[in-house]
Amino acid sequence: MSVVAECKDAIALARACELHGARFFAAGARPGFVLSTDGQLNAEAREALRSQWDRRHGGVGNSHNTAVLTGGLKPYEIPQSSNSDAQFLELRKYQLEEIARLYRVPGHLLGIGSATPEADIAFVTHCIMPWLRRFESAFMRDLIADDDRYLVEFDVRGLLRGDAASRSAYYRAMWDIGVLSTNKILELENMDPVEGGDVRYRPLNMGTLGEQPSEADVLAQQQPGSEIDGQAVEGG
Repeated sequence: MSVVAECKDAIALARACELHGARFFAAGARPGFVLSTDGQLNAEAREALRSQWDRRHGGVGNSHNTAVLTGGLKPYEIPQSSNSDAQFLELRKYQLEEIARLYRVPGHLLGIGSATPEADIAFVTHCIMPWLRRFESAFMRDLIADDDRYLVEFDVRGLLRGDAASRSAYYRAMWDIGVLSTNKILELENMDPVEGGDVRYRPLNMGTLGEQPSEADVLAQQQPGSEIDGQAVEGG
């Protein structure tokens, strides 16, 4: 079932609020009261009176004009619920949030609430990625179904970067264990590489469990004041 079919009532209520607001401000002559007279008016006279009233007082441009009643006409107010009483603005905001929730869109993208890096990442993970996975599967099925050399995958790393502090902590951790080189980090940040930046390092005070450290590792750790705190490993 589609999202539209699932949330049709929420969408219909939001649409009804929109139409109500448009009609409320467009029709200034809403029947907040009726005109009454003790005399008898035929159908032609009633229609002429209604047309004259709508022409002089209907619409935004004619609202709050002074009305002059003749021929024994008297206004009688009709009790009505105002937009404030009906919480019109609150209802419109709630319906916007309700529809956005069904599509897994965070409120700050619609002007509701404050933006946070976590909300942006959640938007990519829970809203965009399910659709991208469908596209990837369709492309693999219909375009390159019989060729194992190719793989279709959307690169969303730019959308998942988060804030600068989080990226810095991640890069530092990956650099410390030799997963990322300096140039790889620069590439992920859309920056130019540096000479010697393809070398990766691993900590000297770590080794395979149960394996005796090599003589070079022991000597390196015994050198006080050494400026080298890691050992280069092969690969970029």
